[in-house]
Formats: sequence, structure tokens, C-alpha cells
Amino acid sequence: VSSFGYFQRSGVKEVALFVTREVIHRLKPGSVQSVQHLEYICHAVVTAKGLGFAILSDAQYPMRVAYDFINQAIAIFQKQYNEDWLKVNNDRELTVNGLEALFKKYIDPSETDKIMKLSLIHISEPTRPERISYAVFCLKKK
Repeated sequence: VSSFGYFQRSGVKEVALFVTREVIHRLKPGSVQSVQHLEYICHAVVTAKGLGFAILSDAQYPMRVAYDFINQAIAIFQKQYNEDWLKVNNDRELTVNGLEALFKKYIDPSETDKIMKLSLIHISEPTRPERISYAVFCLKKK
């Protein structure tokens, strides 16, 4: 939210909160989903116990990295709060130690995603017309 102008921040925060809540409320426990809202994607996870996590990113942010971030955030949250969150019945802001450092780490997805550090050097086409098709991908580190 800090990247938006001062007078836009409250509106942006409200929309982000609304979108993430709606997506989380529609998910069943133990499921994940990515939903597009305008030019943003809401990536959401609801744990088997019903704890929901969601992030909004631009459409270019890799889905795999977004879910990796969410899974690490879940681990940090659960380590700090165990199951104390089950007692919460209304909106409450909780401080999660280590979450801000995690945000900073994941701002640039290429820094956290080892697959993005690979470059494609060759794709092999099928060599004969059979029912089985295949492709060979050769990757090397950048």
C-alpha cells in the first residue's frame, strides 16, 4: 500500500481487504485458489483448520512464488500463534514477527525462485508422428 499516494492508500487498502476476504470466504478448508481482480491476482490458501491467507500481486508475479510466500507466512504465523487464533471471533490486527522480512525477501521473485534462475536453451520437437508426443527441455543456470 505504501507505493500508492497518501490519499489513495485507504481506498486501496479497503479494496485489497475486501477482495482477499471474499476469496478466502469462498474457499473450503484445505484448498487454494488464484482469482483475478482487475489487473491484480489474489492468491489464497485456507488451511485444513480454516485459517486463511491471501496476497494480492500484479499479474506478472509468478504463482509458484506467491504460494511459496504464503506457505512460509503460514509457517511463521503458526509457529508464533500456535492455535491461539482459534479463540479470535472478530477483526484484530496481529503482529507477526518475521513477516516483514519475508515480504522484503519476496519483493523480487527471481531472488527466491530457483527455477527463474534457469534459462531455456533448447526445445526438441517430436521426431515421429506417434500417439505419444514429447518435448525435451534443456535448462542451464543463468
